[in-house]
Order: sequence, then structure tokens, then C-alpha cells
Amino acid sequence: MVPESQDYESLRHSDEEVSASGLAPWRKAGLVLLAMGFLGAAGVMSQGGTSNATSLATTQGPAMIHLPQIAQTKLPDLPNTMGSKSYLGDLLFSRVPGKDMTAGLYRLNKGPALHYTYTYEEFKYIMQGEFHLTDGTGQKLVAREGDLMYFPQGTKIIFETPETALGYFMGQRQHEPLTSSDPTVAAAIASNPKMVLFPRIWEKIGQQAKLPNADGSNSFLTDYFFSTVPGKEMTVGFYLDQAGPALHYTYTYEEFKYIMEGEYHISDGTGQKVVAKKGDLMLFPKGAKITFETPEMGLGLFCGQRTGGTVR
Repeated sequence: MVPESQDYESLRHSDEEVSASGLAPWRKAGLVLLAMGFLGAAGVMSQGGTSNATSLATTQGPAMIHLPQIAQTKLPDLPNTMGSKSYLGDLLFSRVPGKDMTAGLYRLNKGPALHYTYTYEEFKYIMQGEFHLTDGTGQKLVAREGDLMYFPQGTKIIFETPETALGYFMGQRQHEPLTSSDPTVAAAIASNPKMVLFPRIWEKIGQQAKLPNADGSNSFLTDYFFSTVPGKEMTVGFYLDQAGPALHYTYTYEEFKYIMEGEYHISDGTGQKVVAKKGDLMLFPKGAKITFETPEMGLGLFCGQRTGGTVR
């Protein structure tokens, strides 16, 4: 998110500013692991043929990325916000050319409103408090903890809060978003689309369909919310896993997964093992070979870089 008045230039933090905010370790870890994933997909050629490293990396698939307890992240100030007490941090990046996704946190504290125009599509899950929102059509909504918002490209939003509010966002953008000088963005802004509220999405927990699988795992998944921009589709839903046989799954797309309840015991093709607990965030790159297990139950809110209904 970047205020209208700066045309999104203010997201261009220096490395020193990011380091001071406490985000640098996450960025460095993400870049290293994403680089490993790229090598796994692209291979490493040696003189006379493909090296053993290429074969091994291809077999392993790229590494997953795990960020624990993201709500505790110290967020940097969002500059040039016309006095609003806004704080934003990009935490994880899916760098697929032409349809990059970024996940992170936005906090707003009581004070002057933030006026913001979206140059990209974004889902925002409300983790704490409530946002009072007004869009360019005059529509007014209150997004509370447990609600999900969808902001289409071109949406003009006024953000306010009576006390404080924290949102976990999943945006179809790079770290530096497109600007209003882009013809596609300009046309979207001129269309003045409405924001969309999905209230109390936790009410859908327990309604997930059984995920067909050869492992016999107690896995349930349903796609619920969709951004249908051709070639840049995003799908949001719930994945529920219960104690029993492990699920072995190979990702054919990129996915963020925010852990809402319980815990997952997860391993990938590189041999990395993590315990992802409530409040943690995961990135599964395309090609990642994942084993999901849970001692009791795990529930994740996912955002996948895919069209709805394509998980098999």
C-alpha cells in the first residue's frame, strides 16, 4: 500500500531502512531460498552435460519458506501518508514474472485517514481490530477481525480505525507496484471499482470438502474467494488437516499459507522440516514437494496463484 499523493514511490525503502525495521533477515532468507528454488527448476549445466547437482535439485524441488509469528514483526512507517499512523511491511515474495505476489502486514492506528488507490489486486484478512473503509463509489464498510476484504485494481480507498487495526495482505504485485502512469492501471482507476467484503470467513471452517488423495490423509480443502484477472488469477480458501496419514503434495503453482489454528509438521524435498503453528506464514514455490502432517489439527488460509477449482 502506498498513498495516492506519492504515486507509490514511497515503498522504495533502502536496504538500511529495511534492516532497521527488522525485516532484513526475512528478506535475506527469502531471497536465498527462492534462489535455491530457481536453481532447482533451471538446473546447473556443466561441461559435457547436466551435473549431479542439477539432477538432485530437480528431484528435490525448491525449498519452502517459513516465517514464524508474523504478527510480532516490527513494521516500518509508511511514509508520506498525509499524517496517518500507517505501518507496512512486505514479508514474502512470489516472483513469477508477470504475476508476482507479495504477502505482508498493514497496521493503522487511530488518527488521520489514509487515502489510497490500488494499482493491483489485493486480498486483506483482518487479524486485529477493525478498519472503517470508504471507496470511490461512496460505499462504506466496517471490516472486523475475521473478515476478508478484496480490493480490485483501481479501487480508491479511505482507511480509518477507531483504535487500531492489523491486516494480513496478499497482493498481486512486486515489492514496487505499478504506478498510475501504466495504461492498464489508469483504465482500472477510471472504472472506479467497488471493494468487496467477505464477513466472518471463519464461519466456513469445517465446511471444507474432502481432498481426494492416494495417501488416505484426512485432508479437506475448498476454494472460496477469487481474483479472476486473466493470467494473474488468485484463489483464497481453507485447507484443513486432521491427524492421520501424511499428505504428499507437489505444488504446480505458488501459494502463501497463513496458519490460523493448530499446527502442521511439514517437510519438503530438500529435507527441510518445520513445525508451522498458529500465526505463522508459509510460502510454497511452484514445484515444491511437500509432506503435510499434524498431531491433531491444522487449519490454513491459503492464497494460491491459480484459478479456482484446479487443485486435484
